Amino acid sequence: MSETSRQILDELKKGGQLDEPAYQRYLKLAQADDQQALMAALNADPAVAKEALAQAKGAVLGMPYVNLEGKEIPLSVLKILPQDLAENYQMLIFGQQGNALEVGLVDPQNYKAVEAIEFLARKKNYRLKYFIISPASFALGYKNYQNLKEQVSQALDFAEEKFAPKNKVDSGEPTKLDDIVKTAPVSKIVSVILRHAIEGGASDIHIEPFSDKSRVRYRIDGILHTSIVLPIYVHAALISRIKVMSNLKIDETRIPQDGRIRLNVNGADVDFRISTIPLVNQEKVVMRILESPKTAPTFEQLGFLGNQLKAMERNIKKPNGMFLVTGPTG
Repeated sequence: MSETSRQILDELKKGGQLDEPAYQRYLKLAQADDQQALMAALNADPAVAKEALAQAKGAVLGMPYVNLEGKEIPLSVLKILPQDLAENYQMLIFGQQGNALEVGLVDPQNYKAVEAIEFLARKKNYRLKYFIISPASFALGYKNYQNLKEQVSQALDFAEEKFAPKNKVDSGEPTKLDDIVKTAPVSKIVSVILRHAIEGGASDIHIEPFSDKSRVRYRIDGILHTSIVLPIYVHAALISRIKVMSNLKIDETRIPQDGRIRLNVNGADVDFRISTIPLVNQEKVVMRILESPKTAPTFEQLGFLGNQLKAMERNIKKPNGMFLVTGPTG
């Protein structure tokens, strides 16, 4: 039996969460030396308060506990950690003080989760302060990720009447692209997509038709993540809106086009390099985000550590030679 498991049970008993029979029952389970099974059993026990369990685990591991119920988490802070990583590792960023981030972990002993967040922190020069949270707290905080989809959904509610097919048979006049492009809902959707890509640290945005949907994907740290799935009936309108913003020809759909957009987002000028690509009966658009950082990143922020870092610093001082930078663009 691990000492950690026994100490957690002792904390729960001391806090009145376990009576003597329950304590002895869980002690036998702990003797199997399977902490994951023990935690699952305690989480499933209605007599054990989940916040008390997280608090007890934090006391044993020497990590502060926090309850996120009623805590408002700014989306700009939450989006520092990509949504799929938050879901996969059951962790989220819930606060920021300067360059210090407050990170909530459901399982502080998940070292892959700690490794992932520390790699992200090194790249962007953040300092981390860890807290233990309950699964219920994680679920409450994770709901804030839905704001992106909710903002788009609100715009879609307005767009649906105009662009959604009423039935399988075409019963009216064809929709004019000019009318679609000028509508506020489509402008809102594009604006939300661009803003959240920047806040989430994406390098590229892909908007592409996929079966009967329009899929929006962000490239973060070289990996494409599906962020939003929209109805196919707004796809042409989104592409046309982006073409208007980048001074491309709306009615040219047979050949690729390249353009550029400059926007002011959160007080900083950001350039987007736009490429439209013709597909069968549709087009897709790829946008490269060209955000100019105020300073060049350090080797540590680029992910170099230990012997790799020492080798870089040693060789860069030599009078000749070269470094080869390989891998995906950006």
